[in-house]
Amino acid sequence: RLSALGSKPTYNVIGSALARESWAEASRTTVAPAYRWGAGTAAVPAMEAIKLASIALATALGRTTLFSLSEPVTARLIRRLGFPMVQIGVVVPFHGLRAPFRMRLDDMRRSVQPQDLPVLDDLTRAAYAFVDASADLAALSHASR
Repeated sequence: RLSALGSKPTYNVIGSALARESWAEASRTTVAPAYRWGAGTAAVPAMEAIKLASIALATALGRTTLFSLSEPVTARLIRRLGFPMVQIGVVVPFHGLRAPFRMRLDDMRRSVQPQDLPVLDDLTRAAYAFVDASADLAALSHASR
């Protein structure tokens, strides 16, 4: 944690101060077999679907940056599949050898293929609805106490 500006904490992330509300961790993901690469029923390849869903949810949550602690080999594969990941630190021993990576939402949006933009729009609308519903449920739960 770098400092508090008013009541909003900021964090020093490789030379830049980011408000805590502006970033999130992108962690492990599981893809159902029917939606993995080569599955006959998949309309969008799994990694592209994960990227689109990540963009949609990050947008709905107001995040601009995602971070991941990944094996360098895995990160190379993920970059080849369309995720614009940038290594921002050294490899460290953590459940194997891993390095910190950053993904900026603007870069992720630019990497979306034109034919996938309608899917991204649909996912983003759904993500906003989910975030709004979650906030409503939290408010109702808090009010009932």
